Amino acid sequence: MQKKYLDWSSMSPMMRLAVAEIYQSYGDYVRIGRKSLRKYGSNANVSTSGDYDIVPWCDGTPLQETYLTDNTIDSLSSSSAADTNVPIYIEGMTRSGDELTFVTQVVNTDASDGQTRVALTTPLCDVTRERGVTAGSIYVYENTTISGGVPTDQSKVHGVLAAGKNSSLNAKTSIAKTNYFILTSYWASVGKAAGNAAIDITPFVAKLGDAVLDDAFVGIDPWSVSLGTSADGPRIEPYTIIRPNSRIVLRGSASSGTIAVNAGFAGFFADIVEPDLATLGDDGYEINL
Repeated sequence: MQKKYLDWSSMSPMMRLAVAEIYQSYGDYVRIGRKSLRKYGSNANVSTSGDYDIVPWCDGTPLQETYLTDNTIDSLSSSSAADTNVPIYIEGMTRSGDELTFVTQVVNTDASDGQTRVALTTPLCDVTRERGVTAGSIYVYENTTISGGVPTDQSKVHGVLAAGKNSSLNAKTSIAKTNYFILTSYWASVGKAAGNAAIDITPFVAKLGDAVLDDAFVGIDPWSVSLGTSADGPRIEPYTIIRPNSRIVLRGSASSGTIAVNAGFAGFFADIVEPDLATLGDDGYEINL
């Protein structure tokens, strides 16, 4: 079955194993080779009060993103009035029921004042990447009150392209209905100001429409990181298969005080070319777990 979709001999042993496992476990024929993915995030204010998304909000807040069930992310603006008519490339997801669809769009900032809100071409439920050359920071958010182009309610923010970065930093992604994601590694490090403090870093995964968990995130393979040590290399042995219509995010919790952490993960996509089994059984619970 593998020869039907790609040159089986050109794949690494790990890729062969992943393709075979997806077919045997879920009944889907997949093709690997379209795209690898490496996501990176930074957060200067990870504290002790819970598990936090490793995302680079410009002022360090909020530490945890509010995930959405509807396509209500519909706005973009810059913190700089000088960002006039600047094209911003956005990757994200739309949601219909429990299915995610990958969407790309280019939205220009306001032609006369970059701090003025403009509407996205396609409203989203999740933002996974932004690119652009800007003077200020670009915010992608649910429509809300803004001050100087910055949302005053930061819980409405779902993407930040920090000034001067040209590409957003964000240790999360979503997996569309047409893909599996093969997670191969994750890593983290803390800044020297952390002293003796450590951080527990964990990939969290949510499978949308799971009748048992109802979109709740589940932690996998946690690891503690302190100054002088790092979670680096192939921590997922040999990989973890993340199914379609899922979200993955790195979260961390500090041992004491508030510390800065950099973190990321890597993997590759497998495109579904011939689906077979349904996600849910007749009783509404997942099958082939």
